[in-house]
Amino acid sequence: MILYLKFNNFLKRVPEITLHKCFIPKIAEVTETRVEPAIWFKVLMLDSMLVDCDSKKVYWTGKSLPQQSNFNYVDESLIPVEGILDYFSTQERLFDDMECYDYDPFVDELFDMATDIARQYLQGQLNSDPQVRILQLLHCFILPKIKLKKTHMQYLEVALKLVDKELREVEENIQHKDNAKRNMENSLRKQREKMMQTDDFTKELFVATCNREFLDFFLTHIIRDVKKSNEKLVLLQDEIDNLRSSSIEEKQQILTDIRKKRNLEYDEIIKLQTVRETIKNVIGRPHVKRKKRKLPKKTQDSILFQEIYVEISRRYQNDISDIHGLLLSKLKMHSVREAIYITIEELNEEGESFGYHHKLGSSEIDTDIFDQNQRPTEWLTLEEKVQNLFDLNHDGFQSKFEKFCESVIDKCQQVIAERNMFGGLDVTKSIEDTGTFVDPDGKMECGLPVTPTSLQLLNVMGRASQCRRSYDSQSVTSHSSINSRIDSLALSQGIPQEALEGITKSIMENLTEMSKDIAVEISENEKISRTLVNKMYISYERRVAEKLMPKLAELYTIKFESNIQSLRKWLAHVTLADIGIDDTVVQKLMAPKKVPSVHILMQETGSLNEEETMVKHPSQSEDDWHHESQRSLRLRKCSLTTLYEYVDRDCQDMPEFFENSPLVSNQDIEVQINSSEGSESSEFLENSVGLSESPVSQGSLTVVDETNNFHQNLNKMDSHDNCGEMQKLSNPSEEPYVQMRFTNHNHSQNVHEQNCPSHADEIKVTDVNGEKIYVEMRFPTHTSQQDDRHQPHHYDTVVINGNGEVPAYSSVSPMYQNFVSNFDKFEGLFSKLTSSVSVFKKLRHITKAIRYTEEQLREIREKNGDSSPVMSDDLLTTIIILLIRMNPKLMLHLYAHLNLVIALLPQFMAGNAHDYALVTLYSAFQYLNDQFALHKTRQA
Repeated sequence: MILYLKFNNFLKRVPEITLHKCFIPKIAEVTETRVEPAIWFKVLMLDSMLVDCDSKKVYWTGKSLPQQSNFNYVDESLIPVEGILDYFSTQERLFDDMECYDYDPFVDELFDMATDIARQYLQGQLNSDPQVRILQLLHCFILPKIKLKKTHMQYLEVALKLVDKELREVEENIQHKDNAKRNMENSLRKQREKMMQTDDFTKELFVATCNREFLDFFLTHIIRDVKKSNEKLVLLQDEIDNLRSSSIEEKQQILTDIRKKRNLEYDEIIKLQTVRETIKNVIGRPHVKRKKRKLPKKTQDSILFQEIYVEISRRYQNDISDIHGLLLSKLKMHSVREAIYITIEELNEEGESFGYHHKLGSSEIDTDIFDQNQRPTEWLTLEEKVQNLFDLNHDGFQSKFEKFCESVIDKCQQVIAERNMFGGLDVTKSIEDTGTFVDPDGKMECGLPVTPTSLQLLNVMGRASQCRRSYDSQSVTSHSSINSRIDSLALSQGIPQEALEGITKSIMENLTEMSKDIAVEISENEKISRTLVNKMYISYERRVAEKLMPKLAELYTIKFESNIQSLRKWLAHVTLADIGIDDTVVQKLMAPKKVPSVHILMQETGSLNEEETMVKHPSQSEDDWHHESQRSLRLRKCSLTTLYEYVDRDCQDMPEFFENSPLVSNQDIEVQINSSEGSESSEFLENSVGLSESPVSQGSLTVVDETNNFHQNLNKMDSHDNCGEMQKLSNPSEEPYVQMRFTNHNHSQNVHEQNCPSHADEIKVTDVNGEKIYVEMRFPTHTSQQDDRHQPHHYDTVVINGNGEVPAYSSVSPMYQNFVSNFDKFEGLFSKLTSSVSVFKKLRHITKAIRYTEEQLREIREKNGDSSPVMSDDLLTTIIILLIRMNPKLMLHLYAHLNLVIALLPQFMAGNAHDYALVTLYSAFQYLNDQFALHKTRQA
């Protein structure tokens, strides 16, 4: 495998990296045998790899690509950096789908090390240190993160063939060495027997004349012979015990023969033990003083035999060492082979695999199969160093951690027990009855005096806006504003907000304190960087989350269960149009350029001018009206966060255009809209619902339009509890506007204005997805004989099915079903969020889900021939649509975990891409609840 390092437009091609003999990691002439090689099977299937330190990206390619030799075997100075980037940009990539985010200790350490290695090469360091660090980089960081898929099966098959070939060679070497070892054993045994017959090894005088190396080998072999003779003696004695009680003559003879063998074996043992002790007395007890005696002279034959014995013993010992090494090599090869087999099995069953190192159901990375502590100490990652601190309970870290977790769990259980004891009070009902609300700190306060104009503004902005109003509230940043509005969607179901805040505050304080202590301990320096503390925070948080997250998730689920149930119940009885989303909105999401805006149509047709689309107060002058129209247009362009900040302020501090906003009663509003037969504006309105372009602009953002529609339809609303869905009717020959309602039994709901024929009492529409739809036209009673064509005709229309029930939205809006079918993985991504433990993993899943939604929406537009970018409002609208159809149980868990993430998110994670995803998802929930609160406000 060839490795490329890119740093500051500097490109370095590292010498070829291999798995020598399929079990030894090797780069150039540097090898590393201190690690288990299982994860290195991936090197056998890789052709090249690029580590881009500038953009924090890692690319890799397999061996079977035909273009693999384009850059690997040409002169390094001739390789263009742009060419390498273009080539690898189409290959496999690590840390995709937002897996690489700020303050990830693992990813940061990977690229910090890669950058240091690139600097060493850039400075011309040609020693072995960069190469050793490259092996460490691959073993600890890169190889464990390479995810294989079924398309990589061919690479695995090539690697498996290489390993099988090496295994066969090792087996042959082991058998050859073993045969040679057996022959030498027999030769040495015969030499010992012969020397013990010719030489007297029972006398110390003779033994003292022998070579010391010979005596060492001879003593070792004698000790082994004694052990074997004792084993034979035991077996013979067992046979004698079995035959001793027999009276059969044949067995008596066998018993006699066995006793003779036993006695001979016993005599042999006595002789061997005597020789053993004699040799030990000579070479092992030099401190014993003996009388000097004249040593006998050795014969030349005796000297020659001893030298031969020593030489054979040396070779025998070398063969034993070689066989042991071959067995270890075979074992490591089998670990590599087993890793490949298990990877293939995982690919066939699950479709993807990280390799044999991966622990199922665990976030830990264990690249060593047998003993991960076998790795060098300097190879430990930051997370492994933190793990060691707690495993060894160094400086009492483990004790502090366990004590803290126990205290938090006790608090959670106490809160849940108190809630169960008092039965979970319905705080929502009491609030509606008494007119109280919750401030940003979660405290109950009495309702403040509200003027009629402010009340109308609150109706438009939603109940959540009223809950946020407080004299103590201040404008804050987008990150902290989420925390201040964390309870704007729900009131506590019998769980005090102070209890939750106390628990999360204690957790945050412990995480901050312990992360600083761990950073000091690891760095062995009182002066530590903020980056290191943040990394330790993430590593320690993962350990804390494993203990506390299940109980915290249970607590937050109980808190928001009542609210989500009420929200889901309301969503089940309203149309998408009721919350500002209809087929026109969906069509605009799919292809914005193909759905012209209302203002463009007005300017093109000349049928409506800007002033005619505004809500005008009769008492206002033309200058005031024009000035106010400009403010209204600016208001429509405000972001959701900006409007919330305006509402968060006190009424006296409202911007000027809020104070004079034309939010007045129904009687004072005059809608000036001219309709002309055959105009393009009528044709457009015939296929649209409302004037706004997104749920944000139709809901809490477009104050003027929403208030206008609200007051126009106020007198015609009977109930919002049970309402049906939208059914479009069109007749180009008739132009008057008709106010449509869908009825479920006796409850009716205004939906939108539609062009319909005015000459029928009832219109029957048949076979809408196999269901008959009836449209009832209720004509108004005219008091004037004049028919002013500039005054729109309002008709009351009801759509029901044959059973008197409102048809489901899916039966009348194939566009909606076609749209949501493109987001089939949306719920699956969020289900991973609820099952993950760490706050940062949950945040990662949120970002991946939001990014997936954005990419799918972009693909839908490209299929429809529209290359317009996906704006924040478009993304927010899409998420709202998907949340509405989400599984209720998943929606509850998602919202509970979302608020839990917000409560436990550290400050250093604010302002990045993950924070944006968090705000987007939270805003989607906020919008739904604002609409729900607005509905309840209208009912009241």
